[in-house]
Amino acid sequence: MYVKQDIRELQLEPTTRCQARCVMCPRRPHGGLIHPDLVKQDVSLIDFQYWFDKDFLSQLDSFILCGNHGEPVLNKELESIIEYFKSTSDAEVKLFTNGSARSSRFWKKMAELDVYVVFALDGLRGTHEKYRINTDYDKVIENATTFIRNGGRAQWDMLAFEHNADQVNACRQKAQSLGFKHFELKHTERFHEDKYEVHDTKGNVVDYIRPSEPSKFITEIHMQQREFPKPDYIDCFSKWTNQLFVSANGFISPCCVLDPALWKTPNDPVLKEMIDDFNDKIYSYPNLNNNSLTNYLIGSILI
Repeated sequence: MYVKQDIRELQLEPTTRCQARCVMCPRRPHGGLIHPDLVKQDVSLIDFQYWFDKDFLSQLDSFILCGNHGEPVLNKELESIIEYFKSTSDAEVKLFTNGSARSSRFWKKMAELDVYVVFALDGLRGTHEKYRINTDYDKVIENATTFIRNGGRAQWDMLAFEHNADQVNACRQKAQSLGFKHFELKHTERFHEDKYEVHDTKGNVVDYIRPSEPSKFITEIHMQQREFPKPDYIDCFSKWTNQLFVSANGFISPCCVLDPALWKTPNDPVLKEMIDDFNDKIYSYPNLNNNSLTNYLIGSILI
């Protein structure tokens, strides 16, 4: 059971807007047509203040700005939200971004606010854009450099595929030379076949991406787990970290995987199977526009 005073990490999706067409993102399946059920929504400062009282914010150890559907920096009130949060809490603020938007002034401000920024860079120029369609490698590097030179702490996250595997060392070296504090290589488990279609904006197949070798192994283990008996208790990362996820539409859930905005047509067959078990609860899922966080978390609504 979740109890409000036990929450230590808040993950917030500031917006569902995004300029990118990342191939495995649920916002645009296969990087193609925008999801027909997507609701464009931004969290305003007023929303943030209404949803989260100061006592709750002050108890947090971590505040993460991320999202299942949106690019956080495209929320025009993001600076105000961070400034307000900083005035109420000493928790670290971490921002996950594709880094391909906003001005140098914005990135200087993020450094000034001591936000830890994780930039998604999946290769060098010409390779990075194969997965992160509609982003600009040079713009990401420019923004990251501005942020770092103004005292910002940055991390380079690289999602590994077959097509960029030969650039891992070069990316790691570039991250070090530019002053990134950390370089992290990630392997996705979203492949369920040996290739994944890439679509254009009309829904036509125009290319394929293929998994890295570690991704193949991870995916195989992931699929094998479907055959395991379902446990009669919950033991997951969200529970270990006392985490709460809030979508741009106000839905609350233990983590981003259980965001009900993903529930209608999930790409992941494992997620779909889990969701089918709880299908009857979708329309009664807790939403901060309908009731307060305190009222939702005094009982066993989130278990």
